[in-house]
Amino acid sequence: GSYASKRRALGADRLRVDLVGDCRAYGGASLEARARTLDVEGVVHFQDWVAHDEAERLMHSADLLLLLAQDQPTQVPQKLYEYLGTRVPILAFADAEGETAELLRRAGGHFVVTANDVGATEAALTDSIRRQGGAAGGPPNDALLEEWTTRMQLLRLKAALGA
Repeated sequence: GSYASKRRALGADRLRVDLVGDCRAYGGASLEARARTLDVEGVVHFQDWVAHDEAERLMHSADLLLLLAQDQPTQVPQKLYEYLGTRVPILAFADAEGETAELLRRAGGHFVVTANDVGATEAALTDSIRRQGGAAGGPPNDALLEEWTTRMQLLRLKAALGA
């Protein structure tokens, strides 16, 4: 059985991880082969790039979104803003003092792992499963999320330029 099956009695019938995009390999290593080695190929599914509307459909239908943003403390991936717009809880791996972790803490309702620590990862996953897709730390801060929309950012830029 897989790690998920052994640790939480979650198998392919109760847990599905969809990795979409250029994600079959990382750093020259096959992630598909690694999934087979870890006996999680029934849980982890790889899908090549999809059209943006299909990606949005997949994001909105998810119970939890995965964001990998380690080793980029001063950068915020565009994907984070797309994820925030879905109002779906996010499981993020990010730098403790980085911008991504700070934005997620401010937004509320997400799970952030800031250490390369199996125990911290397991705790975040356990919490997200226990909440059945519910948010960590209460509901998201909708007023703050509205401030971060492209429309609001463009209005601020326009005002700053005196236009």
